[in-house]
Amino acid sequence: MNYRVKTNFDRGYVNAMDKVRVFIESNQKVMFVNTDEYKDAKNARAAYVHAITLIRAGGIVRATRSRNDLFLIRNDI
Repeated sequence: MNYRVKTNFDRGYVNAMDKVRVFIESNQKVMFVNTDEYKDAKNARAAYVHAITLIRAGGIVRATRSRNDLFLIRNDI
């Protein structure tokens, strides 16, 4: 099952990893994600959750959605 998700959203993972990495290095508490590639909240959450896992930031950043907008929230600030 994980392999199927990775195949469908491979490009999304690469972009998400870059965005999450930059976000973690910044001093921002919340990042609003407004990329056309992630308009569907389900796809966006899948890509970001996987990206967070890959860069081992599971305890630092969490993805959430509000009114079909995607936000990343840092837990360490």
